[in-house]
Amino acid sequence: MYLINLSNFKSRLDWFSDFSGGLSAFLKEHQLDGIELILFEDEIGVPKELVKGLHLRYWPYWMDLWTGDTQALIRNLGDLEAAKRLYGGHGRESLVDRYRFELKKAVELEAQYMVFHVSHIGMHEVFTGDYAYTDEEIIDATIELVNEAFDVDVDIPLLFENLWWPGLRLDKKELIERLFSGVRYKNKGLLLDVSHLSIAQGDVVDARSSLEAVKKVLDELGALKQLIRGVHLNGSFPGDGLSRLQVHEVSPILDVDVNERFKQIIHEISKLDTHLPFHDEIAQEILGLIDPEFVVFEVLPKNLKELSDWILMQNEFLKRP
Repeated sequence: MYLINLSNFKSRLDWFSDFSGGLSAFLKEHQLDGIELILFEDEIGVPKELVKGLHLRYWPYWMDLWTGDTQALIRNLGDLEAAKRLYGGHGRESLVDRYRFELKKAVELEAQYMVFHVSHIGMHEVFTGDYAYTDEEIIDATIELVNEAFDVDVDIPLLFENLWWPGLRLDKKELIERLFSGVRYKNKGLLLDVSHLSIAQGDVVDARSSLEAVKKVLDELGALKQLIRGVHLNGSFPGDGLSRLQVHEVSPILDVDVNERFKQIIHEISKLDTHLPFHDEIAQEILGLIDPEFVVFEVLPKNLKELSDWILMQNEFLKRP
């Protein structure tokens, strides 16, 4: 099943209003089976039958809210009112409530899978690399959160996605085993994001080295690679970009307000995680190693024409009709 990612911001959905036949016709014309939806607005805004996957809300910075570290929240966000605006509340129950809401939406939409990021990064840690939490602590907190929020008998697969920050990078078998043994939700698996894996490896400079990075991780996973049911396919070849970012002893955003902090962080991260199409036939080899049920062209175009061009490009490199 081939999909594209789509957020339900009105400005993004408006792209398809001038396309003859709307979103449904656009997907059909580009040989796509549907969308992986991200809910930023509570109203879905798209035909229900087009939603094949639901990418659950992700807060890169959330552990301090979960652990109740008020001073760390203030240091990262400026004040507790900013935390309330970001999470919908001051306590861990705000995260639980949000994921319960999205699980309910997934059931209503009859989604075929859900995606959950397993990662955490403090706003200052983006630039310093001086991480406050270990992989194990983030895995354990994720287990707690998932067990509280996904405590109903639902059969929609919950797929845990890798990032390059502390948490789940897919480079340690024992962390995957820890996560899967701790999470009580029965129907669970993995989703491999090719760009996130490339960033985490630190030496990916082109399509060939991206393939080698995927091979290396799959070899290390052994039988656990069978848990990978979906792939986010995009091309980021950052080399040692993460190391170049984390050269500061003191965070350069320490004295700016929270809105400016977000802008600077998004600007820097977009240099690493470019969300461009994987513009090489090597993409076929990567998918052949995994044979996923769901392939998502996860790109961030500026307009509908660019999205169309990128999908056509990706289809061409995958030799899809």
